[in-house]
Amino acid sequence: MTLSKVQENRAAKAEQIKGVARHCLANDGAAGLSLREIARRMNESSSALYRYFPTRDALLTALIIDAYNDLGSTAERAWQAAQRKTPTNQFVAVCKAIRSWSLEHRDEFALIFGSPIPNYAAPESTIAPAARIPLVLAHIARSGTIDASNFGPVSLPPRVLDARLGELLPDMSPDQMSRCLMAWSAIFGLLSFELFGHFVNSVAKSDEYFSSAVYEIARRLGLKS
Repeated sequence: MTLSKVQENRAAKAEQIKGVARHCLANDGAAGLSLREIARRMNESSSALYRYFPTRDALLTALIIDAYNDLGSTAERAWQAAQRKTPTNQFVAVCKAIRSWSLEHRDEFALIFGSPIPNYAAPESTIAPAARIPLVLAHIARSGTIDASNFGPVSLPPRVLDARLGELLPDMSPDQMSRCLMAWSAIFGLLSFELFGHFVNSVAKSDEYFSSAVYEIARRLGLKS
C-alpha cells in the first residue's frame, strides 16, 4: 500500500523526533528524557510534538521497539548468513553480530538492557520485538542438534520457568528451554559487563574474551560443532 503524502510527512516527522530523542538519551539517559527538552532542541512547542507522541512513555516505547527491532534484524541477518555453518558457528556468528551492534549503539543498549526506567512500564507491544533475539538463539538450539548429555539435565526447581516461555517455545523440553534461557542471559551479562565497565582490570582483550566465552556457552548449550 502506498503511503499518502500526509502519512509520509507524519512518519518523517516522527523519525525526526526520535532522532533528537536518541541524542537526548546519550546526554541525559532514559530517565531524563523529556518531550519539552526535545521540543526546545527542535525549536518547536511541546504541544506540536504531542500530535506524534502524546506522552513521554509513548516516545520511550517507540524508541525501545526500534532498538529491539534493529538488534533483532542484526541477529537474524547474521543467522541467515551463517546457515551453511555448524550450529556452534551459527551461534557464535549471531553473538558476535549482537556484540558489534551493542558497541555501536551503547545508548540504545542501555535503554533496553540497562537499569529500569523510573515510572515506566513497557506495554505488550514491546514483547514481540524483544523476543526476536531469543527466538534466533532458540531456532539454532532446537534444530535437532542439541546434545547436552555430557552435562546432564539442568536442575531447576519445578515451575521456575514462566508458562509464557513454554508458549513461545512449544516444541522444547523444559531442559532445552532452561539451557537457552541460561545462554541468553549469559550473552547479555557479558555484554552488560563490557559496556558498563565491569571488566576493567579483569579483561585485557575484550574481543578474544567474548569469542572464547560464547564458544563455551555454545558447548554447554549442547550445540554440535
